[in-house]
Amino acid sequence: MDKKKCLICCSEIDVQAKKCPFCKHWQNKISLVIWHPFFTVAILLVLYLLFQQFFIDTLGPGEDFAPVRSEIVLKDCTMEFGESKCGQTVVILGMIENNSDLNWEKPNFEIIFFDKDKNIIDTEQEENYSFVLPSKEKVPFKVSIRREFPQELYDSFEIRIVTAKEEGHY
Repeated sequence: MDKKKCLICCSEIDVQAKKCPFCKHWQNKISLVIWHPFFTVAILLVLYLLFQQFFIDTLGPGEDFAPVRSEIVLKDCTMEFGESKCGQTVVILGMIENNSDLNWEKPNFEIIFFDKDKNIIDTEQEENYSFVLPSKEKVPFKVSIRREFPQELYDSFEIRIVTAKEEGHY
């Protein structure tokens, strides 16, 4: 009976053996490559790099909003008053024009309310988690907050977007 050496443990085995009876490894070259420790490390390294890139792309901060803040323009904003289940409200309605090349989401609106003498009487920041600002488009928006003071004190307001996230980054 002809003998050959096992590719893994170098024991003498039958030339027809497809698997070594001692170390239990397959005797073809593909199995030798697949079971080689370097191959396993290489596969794990590739998987690690793919997952790392996925998490950086998905959970990373994305593009910085500050440089493009001036390209996000709030237009035709009005102040309205009303009632909700939570009490008296003040609502800011308007349009947002995104002149940047990126889609932005989750804008954080900052609103400052003034009385007739231009004194600050109220302020609010509200992040809108479901809101998307498509690139090169104009979309309507509404920010509704609970009013702290009598309606007659609210004379004017300033509104701006403080932060936003690049779409797809959480």
